[in-house]
Order: sequence, then C-alpha cells, then structure tokens
Amino acid sequence: MTARKSDVASTIPDGPTTVTLRLRSDPSSVARRRQQRLAERLETIAEGADETTLRTGHWSDRVRVPAPEGTAAVEAVSLYEELRAAVDEAGGRLHPFFQEQETLDSVTPADLTDGATDEGERDIVFPVVCLTIRRRGRLTGVYPCWLDGEHHSVEDGLARLEAATDGIRCLAPTVSGDAENLW
Repeated sequence: MTARKSDVASTIPDGPTTVTLRLRSDPSSVARRRQQRLAERLETIAEGADETTLRTGHWSDRVRVPAPEGTAAVEAVSLYEELRAAVDEAGGRLHPFFQEQETLDSVTPADLTDGATDEGERDIVFPVVCLTIRRRGRLTGVYPCWLDGEHHSVEDGLARLEAATDGIRCLAPTVSGDAENLW
C-alpha cells in the first residue's frame, strides 16, 4: 500500500526547496528546443519563488553499469537508483522514460539457452529532460514518471510549481507538498 498526500504531508519538511532540471547531452534539435523552453519556464518560476534554488545538470543519453569509478556516469547511476527507489516506494514507475537494457556484452552463449544473464551488467537510458524537487534535501518530486496510473510529465511538474508560487497562492500560507508528487 502506498501512502497518500494526506497521510504524509506533515512529514515533508518546510523550508528551502531545490528544483533540478537535468538535460540529456547532445539531444536532437527538436529535443533541444524543448529543453530550452522548459529551462526558461523554470527560471521564470524560480524568480517568483521564495527559498527555492534552481539547479541544472546534464547527463548522457546512456550509461553502462557498472560505471567506471571517478566518472560522471557513477553520479548518474546513483541518481537513477535514488529516483527509482523513491518512485517505487510511492507505487509508481520510471519506465518508459528511463529504461534499463541488458548489454549484449553480458550475454554469453550459455545465457541464450537458459535465459540467464550476468548480474548487474546493463545500460541505463536517460530521458531528454527530468525534473526533481527536494525539500531540505529530501526527494519529494520526480518528473517524468507514472504514478497511480497517470503520467506525470516535466510540464506537469512545472505547472504544479507555478501553481505553488503564483501571486494568489503567495498571499495564503503555503502548504508543504504543493508541487511534489511522491506520496
């Protein structure tokens, strides 16, 4: 059973929020324009939000696991594992936005006959754009993902952030979890 917003809203820490937009490196021209639109929209939202830090980062389109120590791939794999665990705990899934694929290198001739593969050797394919929300370091929002049978896009996450920081909302006391989707 997954917890609902009403059950856990009081456990979400108030205070500083960090919103991170991660972009795939070397996207197609169409994907690059989408990344630019989303980054500009997020900058506008962050300007109107108190106690919100905006960060951007890049990741490759694909990372081989296990990743070589001391590379940016290690951080990407670690982040992916954190996102997957949080979304799984909330009863959702990251697929098809993030994909895990067995590598051909991990399949031996014996594996082809018995259906087994070498443990841990896989590729992780990252989405063109991903939005995460953290309050006081705690991961409270991940876009894109599937939760409760609904697709939560990066655009949805930005819309929720806009609603949480618009002029009308700012006049009323804020409620923890306005933009978060991990309950």
